[in-house]
Amino acid sequence: MTENDNPFFEKPWNNDGFFKTYQEASARRDLLKDEKDLQVKVKKLSDRFVVKTRSVKLVEKKTKIRDKDANPRSERQDKTKVNKRRDRKGRKSF
Repeated sequence: MTENDNPFFEKPWNNDGFFKTYQEASARRDLLKDEKDLQVKVKKLSDRFVVKTRSVKLVEKKTKIRDKDANPRSERQDKTKVNKRRDRKGRKSF
């Protein structure tokens, strides 16, 4: 499995807390680990540890169904038709 096949690829992690020792961070991780739909990890920084979390719920992307009346391109085409009608009536176009 490549990174791009993972549904959580590039999904951001949130910092839950910073701790001076690994034992404190691990204790916080153990508390959060029991929550459903939540990934938890401990990362070591240069002088402290951070507990990071992210949701594992997959949010489906909503696709919008465009109505022909709501299409901005059709509005532009309508304006063009109006301008052509004006041109036919003797108005000069530049």
